[in-house]
Amino acid sequence: MWLKVLGFGDKVKEWWTSYGVSGTPSFHLSKKLKWLKGDIIRWNNERGEGARELDESEKERLGEVKREIVELAIAQETSWRQKSRALWLKEGDLNTKFFHRVAVANRRRNFIESLVVDGVRIEGEEEVKGAIVGFYENLYKEEVSWRLTLGGIEFKHIGEGDSEWLERAFEEEEVHEAVSSCAGDKAPRP
Repeated sequence: MWLKVLGFGDKVKEWWTSYGVSGTPSFHLSKKLKWLKGDIIRWNNERGEGARELDESEKERLGEVKREIVELAIAQETSWRQKSRALWLKEGDLNTKFFHRVAVANRRRNFIESLVVDGVRIEGEEEVKGAIVGFYENLYKEEVSWRLTLGGIEFKHIGEGDSEWLERAFEEEEVHEAVSSCAGDKAPRP
């Protein structure tokens, strides 16, 4: 912040050369740094006193901007925490370097570089995507276009009881149990 103020570098040089210290080089440096710190603090306070007072609309806008910055920082931190999948960490940890490393490691580990389909090696992002989509599109298709019928009655692949159980309405306890068994930022298991 200070380095962007016009003439600050010259002011520091002026202060630094004005200090008269004798002794060992390390003592000399230590004393000059201590005095320089004091001069910078005084200079910063003087600049603050000379600034004008904000009016009500500017104060309100300043408050809004500060709130937005806090919300964005929390959103960014939460995003990186979720990407890192580090369950042992709590909200509010500002160790984003850790989150970045874990998220990048997860991305690398989950990346499919190549795939072997019917003895043929498939490489390239788009080709691998196409092979995966094709596999799942064909996974549940029936190879046979006809089914055995007896007097117009079609045979089902699963029993009547299983069919009814699959189509039944969910019970509130079942839904509550499934949702509460999840971690706070995870989806329920099947």
